Amino acid sequence: MIAFTLFAVVASFTPGPTNILAMANSARRGFGASLPLVIGAASGVAGMVWAAGLGLAVPLRAHPMIHHLLSAVGIVWLGWLAWQLFRSAGDPVSSRDDDHRAPGALTGAALQLVNPKAWMMALAVVGVFAPDSLGPAGATWRAVVFLIVGIAGVASWAALGSYGIGWLRTPPQRRLFNRTMAVLLIVAAGVSLLV
Repeated sequence: MIAFTLFAVVASFTPGPTNILAMANSARRGFGASLPLVIGAASGVAGMVWAAGLGLAVPLRAHPMIHHLLSAVGIVWLGWLAWQLFRSAGDPVSSRDDDHRAPGALTGAALQLVNPKAWMMALAVVGVFAPDSLGPAGATWRAVVFLIVGIAGVASWAALGSYGIGWLRTPPQRRLFNRTMAVLLIVAAGVSLLV
């Protein structure tokens, strides 16, 4: 179980589309506004790990076209999110900013369904750390570990965005940061397809 927990730590704390989105969102709206995204993303991955442990990995391995389709949908959605971030004016968020609401828990969870990195993690749980059937108890235990570690991982990126980037004082600085994060979001999504 130690090897699995280390895998969960590495998978949750390394750069990926969700972590970059959490950091960018937190830099613009603050850490508290990013917590629903953090919890939703960690819950989404935990749910995927649980489902893979209960047998979902079998049909996904048998029909790689499903994985390719999910990856394509994910790239389109992440591209749209990156475009929204890229074209952001860099102004502070006002209470009437209805067009660009902070991504919530549902967005965080749904993002995992089309996130290639999340699918690779969920499938690795079964393929590497439990090649035989996990059963309900094993799948649940691994999902709980991923939930706890995932919250810590995504929250650390959100904290970096909110507290570690104090130099984002002017709209041009925030715009440059948003555009950099948008490009990194696309790069992270592309790299996760290759891994």
